[in-house]
Amino acid sequence: MNKSLALKIILACSLLVMSLVQPAQAQFNPLGSESPLQLDGQRGFFIMGGLALTSFLASQFSSHRTENYFSNQLGFYNDGFNLDENEQIVFQAVGLEKRLVPWFATSVEFQIQEVFRRNYANVGASLMTYYRWHAFGKKQLSPYFEYGAGVHNGMRRFPEDGTTFTFRLTYKVGLEWNFESASNGQMNKLRLAYGHIHQSNNNLLARNPGYDGNGVTVGLSWNLDR
Repeated sequence: MNKSLALKIILACSLLVMSLVQPAQAQFNPLGSESPLQLDGQRGFFIMGGLALTSFLASQFSSHRTENYFSNQLGFYNDGFNLDENEQIVFQAVGLEKRLVPWFATSVEFQIQEVFRRNYANVGASLMTYYRWHAFGKKQLSPYFEYGAGVHNGMRRFPEDGTTFTFRLTYKVGLEWNFESASNGQMNKLRLAYGHIHQSNNNLLARNPGYDGNGVTVGLSWNLDR
C-alpha cells in the first residue's frame, strides 16, 4: 500500500471515530424523518427499494461478470454514552454478497445483535438486505452509500418499552478498499462506514417507541469466484 492511500484510510478512520463520539441530542440523521427522503421510515423504504430495483434492471444490460462474495460484518451503534440512559448496540453478521456491476452491489446477512444498558440487556437475531452504490467501483479505494432493511426479533422487548419484533432500517456512507488475496489472487474488499440505524415495529402494534442511533461498521468480503 502506498503512503498516500494509507494516509487517506487513516484520515477516514479518524473522521468516522470523531463523528461517533457525540452526545445523544446530537444524533446525526440528515436523511431521516426531517428530510424529504425519510430513509429511517416507510417512505424511505419504498424510495430506496425502487432505486435498488432500477439499479438491478440497469445492471442486466452490462457485460460485467457478476462477482460473488462471502461477507462478514461487525457493528456498533448507540444513542449516547450514558449507560444509565442510553442503549449500546453491538452486532455480528455473516452473509452473501453479489457485485452485479462495479457501481452496484446487493447482499443478504444473518445478524446477531446484543443490546446493553445499565440494568438492561437483550440479544436477538436479524435478517437484513443491503444495497450499495459505489462512486468508483473499479478503483482500489472507493466511497459508497449503503441502505439496509430487514427484520429483527429479540429475547426481550427493545426498546425496553417496545416489542420483541421490530423492523430495522439503516443507511451509511463509507470507504471500500480492494486488496488482492494471497491464496487465490482474487480481489477481496474491506469496508469501513458510519451511519444511522432506526428500529421500531412501524406502528403495527400498540407499543412503538422506536430506537435511533449512530455508529460505525467494519466489513470484509471474500471473493468466492475461481
